[in-house]
Amino acid sequence: MAGKKRAVHAGKESNTMSWSKDKKLTWDDFRGSIPHDADEVTAAATYCGIGFETNTFNSAHPEALKVNVYNTFYLDDSWARPEERNEKVLAHEQGHFDLCELFTRKLRQRMSLLKANPATLKTTLANIYEELQEEYRREQESYEEETGHGLNLVQQKKWQSYLQHALGASEDWALN
Repeated sequence: MAGKKRAVHAGKESNTMSWSKDKKLTWDDFRGSIPHDADEVTAAATYCGIGFETNTFNSAHPEALKVNVYNTFYLDDSWARPEERNEKVLAHEQGHFDLCELFTRKLRQRMSLLKANPATLKTTLANIYEELQEEYRREQESYEEETGHGLNLVQQKKWQSYLQHALGASEDWALN
């Protein structure tokens, strides 16, 4: 447990964590139980997602609108089969979390271009979010398909290289 960064609330560990360039996933982060409907060939599952929240909008000061975009890894929902806990599977699961961070940064960038209008703010935010979520879903599917769920090591290395480059190129939109 040494060196782990986890949020602690009221003396209890949080069941979520945010992406950090200084902390890669470990098997200790996969605390969930294997679902009864999980197929036998799935070695592990990463549950993470992108969210956002805004401050109270003041139409007298639209420039004061703040949109906080975050990515969350759900420790109690993410799981792995004990016999599949190896570095190759963990690297594949890290790729899912890295993709989530990449699209979190894309959403931050898009939200930064937002021109606040009280009449359309809620709809505009929802549309931007939904559009990005669809792109994110397609990219996660491509990742799974092209890497053969991590079994195609050549494609897995290509994706890892792509993600490392893309995260580096989007560093301006990182929180840490």
